Amino acid sequence: HREGTGNSHAHVQFKSPLMASLANIKPSDFGQAGIWEPLAGTPGPVQPANALNKTGRGTLTLAGDNPFNREVNILGGMVVAAHANALGTDSNIYSRVSSLGLSGGVSIAGKTLHAGGVSTEPTPVLVNLDGDNQFLGDLRVSDYPSPTVSSTVPGGRLSLGNPGHLLDLAGSALTLDGPGDIVVNSDISNTSGTIGINALQHYGYHGRNN
Repeated sequence: HREGTGNSHAHVQFKSPLMASLANIKPSDFGQAGIWEPLAGTPGPVQPANALNKTGRGTLTLAGDNPFNREVNILGGMVVAAHANALGTDSNIYSRVSSLGLSGGVSIAGKTLHAGGVSTEPTPVLVNLDGDNQFLGDLRVSDYPSPTVSSTVPGGRLSLGNPGHLLDLAGSALTLDGPGDIVVNSDISNTSGTIGINALQHYGYHGRNN
């Protein structure tokens, strides 16, 4: 905190192990307004003209109606959508060895989940965390050896896509996992082999799978 002539302002400096020098964070700097707007005062939605970039191994839960209009990038851990409009207005979600979770009976429409990356750890691309949830969009896989869709709760139900939506596996094999139910309504294309099932649950498929 520094006192000025007739006013005052505050700034914070930080330096990560990979940074060459200190970086200044100044709430009074209009050039940094986009950083502080969503966080100032009472917690509220992520504002327009922002993308959402999630890093690290933890979980970020979005429970509000978010109007941000750029893409979601899940670069680590999991992003949980607990509201139908939690993921903003852009149609693209990019996930690199990370997970998109659904919670609270949501129905996510108008989105394409682009899943990619190679990891030694099993990482589901789409996870049903509770109850009945729907991802009514496209799922496109790239350089992902065996994408997994998981329904983690007994009695829970995950619905993926509708007839006419695409589940493009890019030559990989799809695995369905977990104690809950999964219904795949999308047209499955470019699969490398049989669909694996890791538990004795109910699974349904749309008829145009190839």
